[in-house]
Order: sequence, then C-alpha cells, then structure tokens
Amino acid sequence: MKILFEDTVLARGLAFFESPIGLRVRGSREIQKMLRLRADRLKTLDRGNMETWIRFELVRRHDSEEEAIAHVLSHASELEGCRGAVLFTHEGNDETTLKLSDACVKRVESETQGITSRHSYELIGGKLESI
Repeated sequence: MKILFEDTVLARGLAFFESPIGLRVRGSREIQKMLRLRADRLKTLDRGNMETWIRFELVRRHDSEEEAIAHVLSHASELEGCRGAVLFTHEGNDETTLKLSDACVKRVESETQGITSRHSYELIGGKLESI
C-alpha cells in the first residue's frame, strides 16, 4: 500500500517493501444526547461531523545506519504543520484509492534499528472515502 500525505510520501508501497503494519481505523460522529426531566428514555441527535483516526507503523530500509539515523532525526519535522488529504492506494489487481480529507498528524514516533527506521503514525481527519 502506498500512502501519500499531500507532497510527503509516508509509504512507497510493495516495490520497496513498505506497507503499513498494524493498521487501525476508528471512525466516530458527534452525537448530542437530550435528556428530559423524568423521561423514561433519552433522545439522540446526529450532528454529523465525521472524524476518522488512523494509526499504523511502517518500517523503511536505508542504505546505511547513518542514513537511517538522519531520516529519523528529520522525519517528524517534515510532517510538522502538514494538513490536507492523505491518499491510501491499495496496489492489488483493483488498485483502489481511499482519501482521508482534512487530515493532520497527531503523533509520529520514530526509531532506528540498524539500517532500518521504524515509524508509528497517528492521523486524524474527516471522512475516509473512495475516490
């Protein structure tokens, strides 16, 4: 799976052995609860406002240990202030693309393990939809 956040490539896909690990998606909507005095039930109002949280990890291979360290040290700052659309492209026979609109990075953690870097991402955005 390829993952592109605006102009920043998070995962280059199967050709580079970069696909998300432990992908978790959580969607929620804003629901208002109305409780009336002495009522036997409550009433709910769907306010819409779809919110989607996506978490995943990614391992990237580098040419050297020094390159992995440099990537880890600079990667979080590359994503700082990044807002916009995130595209998730499945590379199977059907090659479908999903778009997370109005997204931003809530959290990114990076570490090195020899010549690889491991990144953990948490993205928050609006509706996740097929394009």
